Amino acid sequence: MVRLWKPELEAFGFAFRKGLFRYGPREDGHLDLAVSVQRNTRSETYKINPSILLRNALLESAPSELLVLANVRVDGIFLHVTRSSWWPPEALADALRALKQHVIGWYHRVGRIDYLAAVAETAIREKASLVDVIEPMDRSATALPWAPDTPLRLGSALFYHAAVLHYLNGDRDQAIARTGDWLAAVPARDGAERTRAQEQLDALSWAG
Repeated sequence: MVRLWKPELEAFGFAFRKGLFRYGPREDGHLDLAVSVQRNTRSETYKINPSILLRNALLESAPSELLVLANVRVDGIFLHVTRSSWWPPEALADALRALKQHVIGWYHRVGRIDYLAAVAETAIREKASLVDVIEPMDRSATALPWAPDTPLRLGSALFYHAAVLHYLNGDRDQAIARTGDWLAAVPARDGAERTRAQEQLDALSWAG
């Protein structure tokens, strides 16, 4: 698929690097866009994954990390996965057309830093995930019948992502506040992550 898709996606502004199709230079006010291809381990079907990548400029040598993972369907790009997210080999040409038709508009909407910073704050306030804020669905459609109806327990990653997004959005005070929340949410036994959180807090203090 990479060999077949590479010429068309390169002409569309993507370059294949480190296993991902990466979209040109980062657009102002946006995070990075990449596309990956996932093969189903149970059948010969494929999922096409447009993704928003986050790079933390506050921590030295921090790699790009996955923030939002989506999937291409005939009628658009979505975050929740359904059967129509998987494409049989004979439909991969249609998958490429759907990707090219929808991905840039989706990126301009979902990849904006200010939008994602607001989404992260909503997720924290509502004890939800980024996915459920960006693409809300009726809980009855996604809940497991045997699972208790309890709110999501906020993990440290959401505070971390919120802090970096606020920093990239130019809101240093909110970035400091959310980094403090990140540090407070990391278990005492996780020394490596606590060190990273403290390093980020120190970097934000010096940035002022």
